[in-house]
Amino acid sequence: MTIKVILIFLGLLPFGTCNSQMPTYTIDPNFNTEELFRDVWPVFDLLTLADGRYLVGGAFSNYGVSPVSGFGMIFSNGSWDSSFQSPAVTPIKMIPQVDGYVYAYITGYSKLLLNGLSWGPNGGDYWSEFNAGGTHSPYNVARTWDIYQMENSDLILCGAITTDTLQPELFRGITRIHADGTIDPTFPIIDIAPNNSSGAVRAIFPAPDGSWYISGSFTAINGHETNHVAKLTSDFYIDTTFISPFMYDGPVNYTEDIILVDNQSRVWVSGYDMRLLENPNDTIQLCRLLPDGNLDTSFPLIKLSSVYPAEWMTPKPNLAVYANELEAYPGNYIIYGSFSHYNDTLQPCIAVVNDAGVIQDHFFQGQGATKLIPYADDVFIYPAVYMIKQLNNGELLIGGAFSEFMGETHYSVVKLKQGFVGVQEAELELDIKIYPNPVIDVLRITSNNTKIKSGVIYNALGQKVDSFSIEHPENHVDISGLKAGIYFVEIRLESGYVVVKKFVKG
Repeated sequence: MTIKVILIFLGLLPFGTCNSQMPTYTIDPNFNTEELFRDVWPVFDLLTLADGRYLVGGAFSNYGVSPVSGFGMIFSNGSWDSSFQSPAVTPIKMIPQVDGYVYAYITGYSKLLLNGLSWGPNGGDYWSEFNAGGTHSPYNVARTWDIYQMENSDLILCGAITTDTLQPELFRGITRIHADGTIDPTFPIIDIAPNNSSGAVRAIFPAPDGSWYISGSFTAINGHETNHVAKLTSDFYIDTTFISPFMYDGPVNYTEDIILVDNQSRVWVSGYDMRLLENPNDTIQLCRLLPDGNLDTSFPLIKLSSVYPAEWMTPKPNLAVYANELEAYPGNYIIYGSFSHYNDTLQPCIAVVNDAGVIQDHFFQGQGATKLIPYADDVFIYPAVYMIKQLNNGELLIGGAFSEFMGETHYSVVKLKQGFVGVQEAELELDIKIYPNPVIDVLRITSNNTKIKSGVIYNALGQKVDSFSIEHPENHVDISGLKAGIYFVEIRLESGYVVVKKFVKG
């Protein structure tokens, strides 16, 4: 695979700029939710509505201090819309429909009317089956984690759900319901193992070719052994050609979950303690799989860590919860979750990387969610970012559990606008050459300027194997101690710009 030089021409040209600027994000000063969502519990999801408002969902309640609990409707500037009811529930995923909002919470699913009132008493008798675990439901729900709405408005539900009233202890990992909330009896059976309250499907993602990828706390789907990650055909039958490369470490939350299926059907997976079958003695937190389940060796194995003061409370697992390709800057992927460092580089809960997994510093300039003080008592808790929405104008809405973002006080929700930072002339920056390639003992790095600062060499698994500093336009780097194979050299410029090139050691 060709490694891309980290210059985002596609993102620059539409704005009429040339090679003296690079895209970045800055806080929008005209948007502020004040202390509306200030709480120890995070914002999990956010819907952008056609009228310019935003529906925010999560586990926040602020013990009665805030007028919102579980749901909060805000205007485009972040102020509270008091006309929307705020039921005391904790949605982890929300789906908009023409007459209301379907949402999942840990042990069930339900629906709100457009004004926030509960569907049951106010909307009629529909959704009685969908109101899983409730008084009117004949079905047993141990866990619910994800919802996906299909083009015909059917909903795919993921978790551990009983769909047969005669077998209340037989859980399905996925089921499908119609737009009125009734269960679709024609949906294929998807049994999970272990088939108990601990096993579950936690995420589902469609692929460009029509297939589906799922992840969760399972060792097998319909008898096909594939730990934590599996592939389904377009009609939801198990694809037995896909076998997960991961170890099974028990039904623990936050292990091996898909965070993105990209436009090449590559599967990005994160978890706080992932182990590969080929290397069970080491743990990683982020990797990428090919469509057949094999490890993508063009992407490094990443370690995410949380490095905070010892007196801070409630550590969260180090992992990424989701990733998205930046729509305005194709080829750049925004990764977010609960971590402070991406490998050894400070990236507070959010990072942008290129296709080779190399950080693109200019987007957030090493900043992000840096602290969480949920109440006015100066008790610090580890921060996290749990959702990002890309708006049509290129702006980002970011939600999670934080009280400070990019150095400014914002509680749990912040809006970022697009901007640019000045850099050295890009043509000069790009004029960096490495040779010979393949190379035996000495790698030469040349540039027509003196802006190169240092370099790091990684092997094909993303492990750092050497580093060097550069003080002159031309340098010789001794690589005689490296084994034969494929390597990446990350060349860092004084401006903070990074160029990555691949070479082969013979």
